[in-house]
Amino acid sequence: MRTFASDVRPYPARRDDWEGCHRLAERILFDRQAQDPVSLEHGRLTEEQVKTRARIAGALVTLWNRVLDFQALPAELDCSEDLGASLDELRVEMQALRKWKQAALAADPSHPDARADAAIAEALWWHLQPIAPQSLSHIWIAQDYARFERSQQRAQRRA
Repeated sequence: MRTFASDVRPYPARRDDWEGCHRLAERILFDRQAQDPVSLEHGRLTEEQVKTRARIAGALVTLWNRVLDFQALPAELDCSEDLGASLDELRVEMQALRKWKQAALAADPSHPDARADAAIAEALWWHLQPIAPQSLSHIWIAQDYARFERSQQRAQRRA
């Protein structure tokens, strides 16, 4: 069964923290660049896994760079050409991150970053879910609307 952003209640608390989503995406990429070669060396990851993890994390950073820069996002169906990873790959990765951060919070609720990380991971996952059947993912719609509002504000200032 498919999850739709409109069905998730309550909505993620940090869903409007686009800067936080971007920072976590960057941290994922940085951590993978630092830690995955060591995991490869110790046989915990294959070379293919290291490349795939880096590619998907890079795509997530590219997506959130564009969101924050109010750049047009690529068409969802062929975003792998533009971002470097498919939407399905991003969704699977964010679902795994979401579960991992929730488990980390459950294991150590007093850790200073655990609650914020779990909340941002939830938002990252949620933004990649479609709004409803046959619709775009939430971030595509939200960012497009934010771009529209921004253009309207600029037009009003010029008037």
